[in-house]
Amino acid sequence: METSFAFFDVDCHERKRETEGFCLRPRVRPIGGKLSRLYDFAKRRKVRTVFTTCCDGKMLLPEEAGEILFVPTETDETWPANLQAHRMIYLHKRAWGTVEADIRNVAWDMFRHNENATRLFRELNIPRWIVFGNGVDLCVDSAARGILKAGYEVTVLDDVLISSAKGTPESMEATVSRLCAEGANRMPLDEFLSREA
Repeated sequence: METSFAFFDVDCHERKRETEGFCLRPRVRPIGGKLSRLYDFAKRRKVRTVFTTCCDGKMLLPEEAGEILFVPTETDETWPANLQAHRMIYLHKRAWGTVEADIRNVAWDMFRHNENATRLFRELNIPRWIVFGNGVDLCVDSAARGILKAGYEVTVLDDVLISSAKGTPESMEATVSRLCAEGANRMPLDEFLSREA
C-alpha cells in the first residue's frame, strides 16, 4: 500500500438491512457504474480507502468491522496500532437520531465530531486524497475541507458526486468551485484513471 494517493469515499455505502455486508445508498445508485470502476481500481492497485456512512444511514458497528479498521468517534489508542495492516478504514460519524438534530449539530462534519479524524489523516500521512461521494454540499464539502486543513492535497472527482437531498446542480457546482478556490483540484473520473493507469 505505497501509493502516493488514497481515496476518501464519502457516504456511498451503508450496512445492508437484512444481511451482512454493505450496499450503495439509494441516492448514489445513478453513479454506481463509476463507483464500481473506482472500487475495482482501488482493490487492484491496493489503494488505501477511508469511508464514511451518511448520518441517516445504517452505520457500521465495531463488532461488524471484520477486515475493516473501525475508527471510533471517541479518543481511542487501539486503532493506530492496527492502521498499517488495513487498506479499508471506516471513519465513524456521530449521529443524533433525527434529521433535525443532525442538522442542528452539523452531524455531517466528521472532522468536528470524530476526535480521531485529523489524527487518522496525519498517521496515514498520504500526500494526496481523491474525494468523491454523496452529499456534495454538506458531507463531501466537510471531508475535503478537513483534509485540506490537515495539510494534504485534495482532488475532487467532479463527476462522481451526488448532491445532498436539498442540493441543486448549481449548489453542487458552487461547492466544488469554492473547494477549488480553497486549494482543492477537480478532475473527472476518466482523466484520473488514465493518469494513474
